[in-house]
Amino acid sequence: NPATRTAAKFSLQYCVAAAATFGPLRQEHFDEATVGRADLSARLRRMVLTSAPALDHASPANYRPRVALRLGAGRA
Repeated sequence: NPATRTAAKFSLQYCVAAAATFGPLRQEHFDEATVGRADLSARLRRMVLTSAPALDHASPANYRPRVALRLGAGRA
C-alpha cells in the first residue's frame, strides 16, 4: 500500500482501487487520509498485477497498457 501522496500517484494498483471506489480521480483522492482508508487497503490486497507477453515484446516503442478487472462474480 502506498503511504504517501506521491507513492499513491505512481501506484497503478492504488489508482485502479481509487477509481473503482470514487469514479474519476481528483487531487483529494491522493490526500494521505484517503490513501490510508481501510476500504482502499482491502482492495489493494486483492489486486494482482500480471504482464502480457504479447504486449511486453513491443514495449517501450508501442507502450499500450491494459487494465482488466475481475469482479467477485467472475465478471471482467
